[in-house]
Amino acid sequence: MKLRKSAIVFWVLFGASAITILGEAAMPAWLSVAQSDWISNIFENIINNVTPGQEAVPVYPSGISLQPSNQFCDEDEAILGTTKVLDYTLSYEGLGKNSVKYGNVKITRTDNSDNSVYTVSLSSSQDGGRVRITGESLSEHCSFVLEDDVGHQAAYEFSVIPRKAPEQIDFSFPSTLKIGETCLMEGTLSYPGIEDSSGETSDHYLRRYFDPTEITLTSSNPSVLAAEDGYVKALQAGSADLFHGADKVASITVLPEAMPTGTISLDPLSDPTVHLLDYDFASEEGYALPLSVSYSSPDMDKTIRWTSSDPLVAMVTNEHYDNNGNLIPGGIVSGYRKAGTATIQGTLVSDPTQVVEIEVVSTEQMPLEATFSLSYQGAAVAPGTRPLVLSGESLSLRATCLPKNVRQTAIEVSVSSEEVLKISGNRSSNVTIIAQGKGTATIQAHLVANPSLTFEAEVEVELAPTITEENRHELQLFTRKSIGHFSLFAFTTMLAVLAFYFTFKKENPLREVASAGFALGAGVLLAFLSEGIQMIPPLHRGPSLFDVMIDSCGAFAMAAFLLLLLLLVRWIWHLKHKTKED
Repeated sequence: MKLRKSAIVFWVLFGASAITILGEAAMPAWLSVAQSDWISNIFENIINNVTPGQEAVPVYPSGISLQPSNQFCDEDEAILGTTKVLDYTLSYEGLGKNSVKYGNVKITRTDNSDNSVYTVSLSSSQDGGRVRITGESLSEHCSFVLEDDVGHQAAYEFSVIPRKAPEQIDFSFPSTLKIGETCLMEGTLSYPGIEDSSGETSDHYLRRYFDPTEITLTSSNPSVLAAEDGYVKALQAGSADLFHGADKVASITVLPEAMPTGTISLDPLSDPTVHLLDYDFASEEGYALPLSVSYSSPDMDKTIRWTSSDPLVAMVTNEHYDNNGNLIPGGIVSGYRKAGTATIQGTLVSDPTQVVEIEVVSTEQMPLEATFSLSYQGAAVAPGTRPLVLSGESLSLRATCLPKNVRQTAIEVSVSSEEVLKISGNRSSNVTIIAQGKGTATIQAHLVANPSLTFEAEVEVELAPTITEENRHELQLFTRKSIGHFSLFAFTTMLAVLAFYFTFKKENPLREVASAGFALGAGVLLAFLSEGIQMIPPLHRGPSLFDVMIDSCGAFAMAAFLLLLLLLVRWIWHLKHKTKED
């Protein structure tokens, strides 16, 4: 059968298209056009250029929930002198493509208390945050409420309880002492089974307010060895055992050699002042007040028991070993949680009549320096530059203050245009600023406790494009499936239909139906072949039955459309031919 030129042309085009499809399927993943996003990038640019930008839509919380932790104590308790952490979560409804969460939360005391009972602080984000409670004095009933901008509330009630005694004590004492010599218990305190969210045992925290000298010890022979307030004093030659409750913890021999006696005096201090939170940085220079004692006899026993009239105002260490075996010297004073005045007293254990005292004042340290940092998408914005931010995205402004023991680190933030920028989050040392509408606005901030420490930056906001990072994958998937599969197979099927159509004789009454049917079969077969080739392991391609279905749908749609079109042409031709005969 001799083919017409038109049939030959369409058969060549169909063959070229089929070879192209199979050739692309045989390409490795890194070379495959189907794996490339250049086509979708063209569509992305077109869509973003012809559609208007999108402005952020604020969405406020639909609820707030508070989850107390079991840190160191029961859920409705806080331990005196320690910090309890609670987590809260904000929920939202109706979040859409351009929605931005606005989750401002504030704390309101409902028990009429003040900071002398407990302090409470808040760190937050749009999804939630943490509440930190520090007990300052014993109280049976404390309560506060978390409330968001819409009025949703979460209440919390608790009591401030005394510190707990350790569940386990590892003792260590010298084996021998001289007459008149004293020593303080060496060892560690531990609280098995209690851990906070960071994995640190409560021992790290509770030792801050647990005085080892309050451990009760007893001596099997009080005339040889006296035990009181955690200290042991050798009285005369002999041997004695030490007990903690019913447990024997040491055996000590007192040698007949006697220690010389003498007097003590406290070296004068130029400034007996400490500050709140000094204890948190007591290991660093400048955050603790060391006391120096002079002894009239260099060989006398130098064990001194230090006490504070109010450990929450000023803590003082007694010489001891920490959990790592490091010797912590005694007579180091640090401010802790409360401002006020405390008397620090040192008593010579070998001679309780020898006492030194000093009055220490603990004050709140004010911020002297502040470093402001503005960050966008996790990266710091260089000073003096103007970042370009898309509507709906956020910036974070943070203040780092010196000295380190500053408590008042809150910053006051304002913007020159609330249509461009909107402040979200609580007034704290870390404030979130959300880009709202198109334009340029200036961010200004200063430290609340020291308004002379300021910050200023200019921000430019552009409306978010229709196609963004969040929905780009959807566009790429749609482009790949609609153009790479549906449209390509529809085009190839069109060539096959026309190739069959011009191959069959005009007199064939089933010419249109046969052309569409054979072309559809060829399209489906080509779909299975192209996906089957991708099963070859070295290609690292992923065959998909779903892609076969899309390919087949493209072939079917084109075959059905051309069938109707060709039948319509035949009918029109038949009408014209009949009109001429009449």
